[in-house]
Amino acid sequence: MIRSLYAVLLLLSISSCRKADLPDPARLDLHDVRSVTLKSGDQDILMVTGFQYTPEEFLIVDLLYAKQAFAFDHDGNLKYLIGRTGQGPGEYSFAGGIYKSGGLIHLGTGSMQQNIYDADGVFIKKVDVPAKLSSGFYCEGPVPGSVFTTNYTRYADNSLFLVMPDGRVTKEFAPIDDDFGNAFDTFFPQGGIFRSGDQLVQYSNHRYELIFRNLDGVVTNRVKLASRRYVEPDYKKAARVGGIEEERAFRRTFTLFSGCYPWKEGYVTELRRSVDKSTTRGIIEFWNREFEQMGWLEAPEEQKLLGVVPEDRTLIFFSAENDASRLIFKQARKPI
Repeated sequence: MIRSLYAVLLLLSISSCRKADLPDPARLDLHDVRSVTLKSGDQDILMVTGFQYTPEEFLIVDLLYAKQAFAFDHDGNLKYLIGRTGQGPGEYSFAGGIYKSGGLIHLGTGSMQQNIYDADGVFIKKVDVPAKLSSGFYCEGPVPGSVFTTNYTRYADNSLFLVMPDGRVTKEFAPIDDDFGNAFDTFFPQGGIFRSGDQLVQYSNHRYELIFRNLDGVVTNRVKLASRRYVEPDYKKAARVGGIEEERAFRRTFTLFSGCYPWKEGYVTELRRSVDKSTTRGIIEFWNREFEQMGWLEAPEEQKLLGVVPEDRTLIFFSAENDASRLIFKQARKPI
């Protein structure tokens, strides 16, 4: 019994030392740069579930309230709607991830299908994707108009696939890892991808890790991000959780890797932790290309991080308050 207790204390001591030995970079401040009110007409946008920033426009999906995909110019004026709810051509009952590439807009619609529209939102075709694949996150494919997209569920054989401009799925790769597939997607069936030059970067939100692949899907590097603010989940405990209250309590024991974006100097990541039954808190961390942390900050409450303007340190947040939906551009700076 004494030996067992000593072993546990030693393990905790080692773990604590490893955390304490990590460098603690500067805590940064957020400064508002500008705010854009989204002029969406009579369809209020209250929760953005899909987003893409381009130099010409913002593409936005509200799955829960407006149940609509939109394109806005950079002043927030509505340019065009992308389909609408319904059962006809170009319509959908579920709007998922969205991405514009090579003059084509890809919109995940669930039910193992995807809609493709032209650059002005005019419907072209509905295409089938393989069973158990549902488009969530997108990034640029190897040829104009093609996209890589994700599927994270324990029932899938692969988590990434390539959709060509004509809707054909030509590559499927990246099997779900055991920890995620066996238990974890019960709680958080999400992850993401993005392009960094000629590399496809994949992450799953249950592990603070980036997986780099070439455009054929072959792994070229795996990087575990070292942070004082990240707490790994207990996978054995996850497998035993049953019931809503146990799940809520379990969520408060770890941090979730909820987003990653490329930027001028490297990468921006977001961690989230559950505070109580209904509240989460976000931490945003900044990394250079050598994966050294350059700084961190607390995400603002009631605002959702949607993306990053790649050319500078500008973060794009979404806020819905006082009867207006806005994109708020903020820059991270060292305190004066």
